[in-house]
Amino acid sequence: MNKIMNNTSMPPIQFLEVGGEEYALIPLRLLAAVEDLEDLEDEMLAARAMQRRLPDAPTVPGEVMHAIVQGTHPVKAWRNYRGLTQEELARRTGTSKAYISHIERGLRQPALALTRALAAALNAPLDVLVDMLAECGGDERGSSPTDDAA
Repeated sequence: MNKIMNNTSMPPIQFLEVGGEEYALIPLRLLAAVEDLEDLEDEMLAARAMQRRLPDAPTVPGEVMHAIVQGTHPVKAWRNYRGLTQEELARRTGTSKAYISHIERGLRQPALALTRALAAALNAPLDVLVDMLAECGGDERGSSPTDDAA
């Protein structure tokens, strides 16, 4: 089957049947227009989501979320996003580089006091960081930041 639909206000669209499957053959300029409309729809949806967001709701940068979804530990994702080394983060939180490494590898779960210090040093919302750490699990001891034996 091969039919052509022609409307004076639209470019011609040709319909083809290949192997029992029906296809529409459209001009590239029409395809580009459809893609532009899809981009516009995405922008409108994002704008609506921003309008519905609570003013005090914490946000997480896309780079951080993407890294976490790809399997990066939340502390490492935030640290990389902020451009900090493990050594600098350890200095800012009063712990050791080895301990930061243990946290990022999931070998240690920071105690609440260290989690607060991490959130402050990483400029990350505390409640978001707590939730992220709870989701990634790790050592459930809630060990203290002075437990640095590597």
